[in-house]
Amino acid sequence: MLDDALDRAGELSGAGASTPMLHRLRGSALIQLGELLEAEEALNEGLGVARIRHAAYEVALTLRAINRLAEANGDAASSDLENESRTILQGLGAAPVFDCFRARTPDQPDSARV
Repeated sequence: MLDDALDRAGELSGAGASTPMLHRLRGSALIQLGELLEAEEALNEGLGVARIRHAAYEVALTLRAINRLAEANGDAASSDLENESRTILQGLGAAPVFDCFRARTPDQPDSARV
């Protein structure tokens, strides 16, 4: 479904504003499915587009998703990415963000989600 939305966003005039969000959501869903290489591609694409468009909120949320990907890969989350995300959100005056896509692989029980 997100792939279709990304295709349509590329075709429609003005719809490209949602492209970074769609990439982030796709990447987050792929993390949940354990498709970590595809998730990395989607998140990096979304981050690049968000930075080009100066979409600060999407940059902040995508940085958080990239940290979740690191955790799903068994790596430590990057404090640099977390700090950049927090700084952006504070600068925007955004309320704290609930992270509903905590790293979880298909072999983990639902109770592993935070």
